[in-house]
Amino acid sequence: MRLLLPLSAAWAGLAIAGPALAVERWVEVPDAATMARTHALGLGFLEQSEGRWLRFSASPESAAALAASGLNWRVAEVPPPSDLDAEYHSPDEMEEALRALAAAHPDRARLVQMGVSVEGRPLLALQLGAWDAPQLQWRVLGAHHGDERPSGELALALAQTLLSADGADPDRTALLDRDSIWIWPQVNPDGMAAGRRNNSRGVDLNRNYDFQWAEGASGSGGQPFSEPETRAVAALSAWTGLGAGLSLHAGATNLGWVWNYSTTAPPDEPLVADMAARFAELCTQSGFWITNGADWYRTYGDTNDWSYGRYGTLDFTLELSVDKSPPGTELDALLARYLPASLDFFAWGPRVAGQLLDADSGRPIPGTVIIDGGQPLVTGPDGRFGRPVAPGDSVSLTLSAPGYQGRSLVVARDGDAGPLALSPLNLAPLRPSAPLLSQGGEGCLLLEGAAADIRLVRPGQRDQLPQPDGDCALALDLTAMLPGPWTLVVDGQVGPRSVFIGEIDDRVQILDVDHQGDHLWLEGAGFGEGSQAWAFWGVDRSPVALTVLSEDGERIALDVGEIPDLDEPVDLLLWSAGAQLAVVDAFAEAAVDETPPEYVRGGTADTGGGQDPGALGPVSPIPPAPAGCGCAAPLGPRSPPLSPALPLLALLGAAARWRKS
Repeated sequence: MRLLLPLSAAWAGLAIAGPALAVERWVEVPDAATMARTHALGLGFLEQSEGRWLRFSASPESAAALAASGLNWRVAEVPPPSDLDAEYHSPDEMEEALRALAAAHPDRARLVQMGVSVEGRPLLALQLGAWDAPQLQWRVLGAHHGDERPSGELALALAQTLLSADGADPDRTALLDRDSIWIWPQVNPDGMAAGRRNNSRGVDLNRNYDFQWAEGASGSGGQPFSEPETRAVAALSAWTGLGAGLSLHAGATNLGWVWNYSTTAPPDEPLVADMAARFAELCTQSGFWITNGADWYRTYGDTNDWSYGRYGTLDFTLELSVDKSPPGTELDALLARYLPASLDFFAWGPRVAGQLLDADSGRPIPGTVIIDGGQPLVTGPDGRFGRPVAPGDSVSLTLSAPGYQGRSLVVARDGDAGPLALSPLNLAPLRPSAPLLSQGGEGCLLLEGAAADIRLVRPGQRDQLPQPDGDCALALDLTAMLPGPWTLVVDGQVGPRSVFIGEIDDRVQILDVDHQGDHLWLEGAGFGEGSQAWAFWGVDRSPVALTVLSEDGERIALDVGEIPDLDEPVDLLLWSAGAQLAVVDAFAEAAVDETPPEYVRGGTADTGGGQDPGALGPVSPIPPAPAGCGCAAPLGPRSPPLSPALPLLALLGAAARWRKS
């Protein structure tokens, strides 16, 4: 009926070595030099401290090195899971609590399945407040570590408090009217169920993100985003446009800001230090303190640095208690000491918000915004951005998006800057003949003609440069690429979001598409609650949000009535249960790929499907190249510049013509 391709491959099914059994050690760390020695020994810090003594999770090898180091240490006694207090919410009980809140507040809270854990548990979050066009989006993550149980309880308490105050407290009501708050209490439900720090494959999820990830570090995983839980967090950031957040932990009593991998001051340090100081003023926890993360201890591949380094999100680590799971009888008092400061975090006054638009079409465009010279902030797919700022009369903005003329301006603080137009620059109808790149298809691109510079770009991500590789004219390392749409740049010509990179998922698949009039049905398996979809067409290929009319685990209905009749392809992207799935040429008549990819999650093999690499070529420009152009040979990035007589559009396929029926 139409061409269906599951957005495949780069992140799922990544193999990791089985973790060695860890042993717990307390080590006396009186100074920075001693801390450096613990890092050299390979100890994995467990974020628990008692004065000068820090608790580490050590591999047998690093424990042996510690014993021979001359440092003062002692064995750490860790209670078995059976001794953990039953008053904390289990994963099943947390799911029940979140569902109850969504049912009781249908206009303010919606349940979103962010993904599926290694053991098959749903990863569930609530989106509170303004869903469609929030001024600012916040995020709260709890229980990256399953033995830090108060973290999930504070996240749940925040949701309960905000929703119960709606309509009664003017400030809380105004917050929910204006902003969106994502609250995800248990990022690691498998670890919560077992009472252990790491996930079911022994990976420390808070060391598994791709910013400053350290190979071989304790619990870091086989490679960045090797775990479904961290990939789900990554998908949330990719499709929202988050301004600020709290990552909740336990093992100390402090609030830390970036960087965690380096003591070098971040671009926004005055702002984040002020936000932390205000939090400390309202927090009544005894002995609470604030710090730059790396001044306390260094971590690599953690959530804070990744959120800030990739997306510009002002993300903080909040440590709730020295005891990682204090007795349940102490829980209410503990939460009461943190709730006022945590709620006030969302009420930080100075802010700036706006939306990037194409100056010609008026459609939203994703891009980046630099605020007062700080870390670049990545917008949401609708071009919207919002972030806390330092006090003052005005704020400087530097706006950019691939294929558009950059722009700088000064706007007033404490408000919405409104629509901010960018003028198209070098946009072109660049479109590969096979726009979906599959890991099974080896990420192989073929060129017609020659080009001096070919790259795939995406705001917040490293540019990807295809390289010649044997029979493949241009090869991409898909494992290093964030799933979703990427922009193709060929010798300065820009085709926004014209290449899809994705992830094979054995639990979430599209198997068929049915289109009738203004409705389009996606049929498959494993769809989760809170699915979202976007359509892409035109030269600018702006992501246009589609209304989800209905959804269940096997069928999603989309309203496509606002998509105009066009003589060009329209592609769709579905974000559901953590997976990002593409439908290419959604209305074209084509056979359906009904063979799901053979895929081993977490194993050593990925025989995943997707397109045959041979289907990627040969390709030709749009419009077709003149007869006899002599441009059939595949050429790599080091080829001579394209002749002026030839189009600059490479990696293109003849566009299928269609009309929406």
